[in-house]
Amino acid sequence: MNRLAFTGTRHGMDGDQRRQFANFLCDHLVTEFHYGGCIGADDDAFKLWAAHGGHLTGVAHCWPALVDPSLQALPDDEDIELYGIVMHEPMAPLERNRQMVNHSDIVFAAPHATKPSRGTRFTINYAQAVDVPTVVVS
Repeated sequence: MNRLAFTGTRHGMDGDQRRQFANFLCDHLVTEFHYGGCIGADDDAFKLWAAHGGHLTGVAHCWPALVDPSLQALPDDEDIELYGIVMHEPMAPLERNRQMVNHSDIVFAAPHATKPSRGTRFTINYAQAVDVPTVVVS
């Protein structure tokens, strides 16, 4: 496992989810980190990946969705250069989620406990349907 896709909701990760994702990053060499570039959990996950030196051993791939710009937390030009982020063309959210799964060996999912997201649930279901191992931390 080297290519990791992350999915979560705009509500962000709770403390336990952050801890478990940080532990996951410590335990696995991630050579590609695929995330959606949205506010909340995507932004949390990117910051944890970067803080754990992910950019030293791998590359981030940001897959923006065609959504309201207020829901995006896209990297700026400085972060793109600093972290070597590969920016993909924006696409419809569910297609973007499929692409992230298709380019990964494992999916880490951090759904919101009381406000499940359609996109996060779709990504988990799609990963399981195409036999990509999935870690779900609620």
